[in-house]
Amino acid sequence: NWTPSFSPTLTPKNRLYFPGVGGTVYYCDSPDSTNTPAIGQIAFYGTSNYFANPSPYAANVIINTPITSDRYGNIFFGFQVNGSTPLNLQSGIARIDNNGTGIWVPATNAAGDAGISEVAMNCAPALANDHKTVYVAVVSGYYGYGYLTSLDSRTLTPLAHVRLKDVLTPSSDASMYGDSSASPTVGPDGDVYFGVVENPCCVNHDRGWLLHFDGALSQAKFPGAFGWDDTASIVPASLVASYHGGSPYLLMCKYNNYSDPGIGGN
Repeated sequence: NWTPSFSPTLTPKNRLYFPGVGGTVYYCDSPDSTNTPAIGQIAFYGTSNYFANPSPYAANVIINTPITSDRYGNIFFGFQVNGSTPLNLQSGIARIDNNGTGIWVPATNAAGDAGISEVAMNCAPALANDHKTVYVAVVSGYYGYGYLTSLDSRTLTPLAHVRLKDVLTPSSDASMYGDSSASPTVGPDGDVYFGVVENPCCVNHDRGWLLHFDGALSQAKFPGAFGWDDTASIVPASLVASYHGGSPYLLMCKYNNYSDPGIGGN
């Protein structure tokens, strides 16, 4: 129902990456130059594999998330596969290091669930504060269920996953709409936040929930009452004079009542 964002990233190595055809990534090492920049192109599944037979990759492989960089210049992103490729790629999560070497893991493996089909649309991977872990959401389809997953940022070995549930009806899976723009947020204390749609809809005025977990995804914590099409921002508590609680940081997000705009405002 909408056009996903086109989301380049600038790494600490001053390299600009941007999504390209066939799941490839273009890059520029002189983004501030006034001259015509030199553009490179790499594929997480092997650049030589792409150029040996580009047509099936160009037709069937799409980067479907923003690109995230760690402090070393390695990048992470989700990709969607919509047909056959010579390497039998499956939708999943990719990593390309600063030297251009790529690895990937299927979304199914990240969740340990054969019903999972892809990385959540527009879900930017998020890094733990030590950059050793990467978090991303995976889903079973456009209106399906999903998991928040964590992977080793060096090898993409799956570490943990948690099935995302509705807050008011914990027996129900939260809905993972393809319209969502939620990405994980990692707090200064390592806690992880991620927004979902309530199920059944729209018992929370179609605001969804901001789910809250520890860094190991093993403990659910107190949720927020909006989240499904937003990514929470971190705000130091010292910037909000009216706050007198004990938390060193706060979360900022929008708070739309989509199903009942007159109730509680937007």
